Amino acid sequence: IPMTPRPDEDSSGNMLTNREGYIEQTESEAQCAACHRSINPFGFGLENYDAVGAFQTTDNGSAIDSSGVSDRFTLSETIDFDGPQEMAAQLGESERVRACVVDRWVRYASGSGSMTYDPCLREELEEVANRPGVTLRDVVVAIAIHPKFSSARVVQEVSP
Repeated sequence: IPMTPRPDEDSSGNMLTNREGYIEQTESEAQCAACHRSINPFGFGLENYDAVGAFQTTDNGSAIDSSGVSDRFTLSETIDFDGPQEMAAQLGESERVRACVVDRWVRYASGSGSMTYDPCLREELEEVANRPGVTLRDVVVAIAIHPKFSSARVVQEVSP
């Protein structure tokens, strides 16, 4: 899909904010909008941070709008936020997001991006992730100390 250049100005010559430019760039064509309507809200939640991570409140002289709504991300949950803190809090409360975090960290811990692993392991670690007050650190520690990852395996070489 050819990338449409992000416009810097509207048709009247007024400077666009980063958000306005991305909406114009990614949602003006149906083939792009189909996906971008789902993923753009999460990028907009981070609009207060510039390209090097510095916090900002204005963009081209306009107040930054870092709100977003997505009901397509989790299928059964609507994520509706205003700013990066609300976005992070709502994503952290989502059971689907927690399941995804468990999946990704287990794949990372196993050293395989395509690992298929025991469904009981997944269920056990998702149960840990969904306990009240559990943090990402707690989930990573639970994975690290799980016997699947903390038990050394001895491989015996066989001579031909």
